[in-house]
Amino acid sequence: MLPLSTHAQPAPVQQVPGHCIYPSQPLVDEASLHALDLTMGEELARFMNEAQAYSQCLDATKQQLNSEVDQYMQQYREAHPMVDTEY
Repeated sequence: MLPLSTHAQPAPVQQVPGHCIYPSQPLVDEASLHALDLTMGEELARFMNEAQAYSQCLDATKQQLNSEVDQYMQQYREAHPMVDTEY
């Protein structure tokens, strides 16, 4: 498990389905970590949290898209009752 600290962490990036934001790469150089008063563990924990949120956003986007496709296909079938085509 990565060590945690009492340092204030920035607010996580809010993910919105359809507009998922790729996580920013973790800082790995000591100078940057020192300047921001972060440990490598804190930075990697941030990155992993953002990566997980991004992955969940992609899943939600896919689910939303599939739902919209189903809705449009249903509307099409209702407007064209004689058409019996599998997609």
